[in-house]
Amino acid sequence: MSSRQDWIELARAVPPEVVLARRGIKLAGRGPSRSGPCPVCGGTDRFSINIAKKVFHCRRCQRGGDVIELVRHLDGCDFSTACETLSGSQAPQSYRKIAEREPAT
Repeated sequence: MSSRQDWIELARAVPPEVVLARRGIKLAGRGPSRSGPCPVCGGTDRFSINIAKKVFHCRRCQRGGDVIELVRHLDGCDFSTACETLSGSQAPQSYRKIAEREPAT
């Protein structure tokens, strides 16, 4: 990985439907919109993804965004961990050094 941005873009390139399929999460619908129970809070149809726009939204959790945010929502993890999960690789060394100096929030 040459840069932090390349690493993030590699993570962002994973389609949200692939993330859900790998976890055995099934949603109903055809076309670009799919909906079903939220994997985090339940319900029947409060969670949706748009595969054309590569975004998700949960009306009850009030969470949404791109595939990185989807993994953060599902796993309760931080941005770097979500990118590692999606890209299959650790952050570039230079980014890890910066992240180690940042205070935890």
